[in-house]
Amino acid sequence: MVLPLPEFCARALGERRELQEPERKIAGEHWSQEPDHDPIFSSEHGGPIDPVGFSRTFDRPVKRAGVRRITVRLARHTCGRPRSPS
Repeated sequence: MVLPLPEFCARALGERRELQEPERKIAGEHWSQEPDHDPIFSSEHGGPIDPVGFSRTFDRPVKRAGVRRITVRLARHTCGRPRSPS
């Protein structure tokens, strides 16, 4: 299934990608990524993000915003549109 990507999301992803260059320089020789694996969101050393740690980090802005808590898994559906009946 292909979901539409709103322009503001595409811009935010591009901005995030640009922020990775200084992160790579700061990490120096500790930056490590698998060949052909270049995630936009990574740990401070370029590797995969720990899912438990990400969930805790996700909870902080949710609390500050005072919005209803949903799981990270459900949050990925917030930009999707329902399919029209066939």
